[in-house]
Amino acid sequence: MNRNIAGDPPKGYGWARLLYWSVQRELWENRSVIAAPVGVAVVIIVALTVGAWRLHGATVGAGLKHTELSELFSAMEDVIGALVTLAALVIGIFYASGALYNERRDRTILFWKSLPVSNIVTVVAKAAVPLVVLPLIAAIATLAAQIVFIGLVELYLIAKGLSLGLLWQHDSEWAHLRRLAINIVVLSLWSAPIYAWLLLVSGWARRAPFLWAFGLPVGAMIFERLAFGSNHVGQIFMRHLLGGLGQISVKACAQGENCSESALKIPFDQTQLWAGVAVAVILISVAILQRRRAAWL
Repeated sequence: MNRNIAGDPPKGYGWARLLYWSVQRELWENRSVIAAPVGVAVVIIVALTVGAWRLHGATVGAGLKHTELSELFSAMEDVIGALVTLAALVIGIFYASGALYNERRDRTILFWKSLPVSNIVTVVAKAAVPLVVLPLIAAIATLAAQIVFIGLVELYLIAKGLSLGLLWQHDSEWAHLRRLAINIVVLSLWSAPIYAWLLLVSGWARRAPFLWAFGLPVGAMIFERLAFGSNHVGQIFMRHLLGGLGQISVKACAQGENCSESALKIPFDQTQLWAGVAVAVILISVAILQRRRAAWL
């Protein structure tokens, strides 16, 4: 028999190339991963642009200064990033909770396991979608939406005879791009154990993996509250679920203060961050072993 049971890559195909095409397959089968953040960004652009025009008329009538108006528009830019990131988070949760479950339910696991692609490559590719691909898409969609938003508002301001570049008074392009890059890394690291847990549950749950994935942590939270009167499990879970957004010190830059090196840094010195990454590696490893024995439902 010539069947490659171990899933070793065929000649001319390295692990990196197999991983790349495996990720491509995931995106092809789950097109909402790209469509949802982009769609949310488009809706936000339209809503905020119309709102900015109306807001400008109201604020000028109220006698606000250009610097105060610039801060309002800067806050709108932050709203774009927050909403697009939230959309990516929701899509990532639903994707990961069904990534290994759906292929067992529709029995396509039989076809994919017959190909010379190892379980390691398959599971890592599925993990890479919410941990790498989605944050990148969210960052690109955010940047594009902010550029379009700024351009439309600037055209409006020019038509009103106001200063060009008003919206850039409180944040440099370099600082803004760096903030987006830091967001990608921090969100991926902090949310890694959540997505790894969702993948693991999607690999063994016989039905309703989403309910299992969130029902067990909620049950643990309730038990801890009733038994000990504390909420450590809930705090840890929510901190990783929200991607540790509070760990990025960008408030000063958003308000136009000095964007020093310490104000834009990745919190590599936090124990909980690396503990979560270690847990994610363990959970993904278990999911890989689990898929080797997986069969259809």
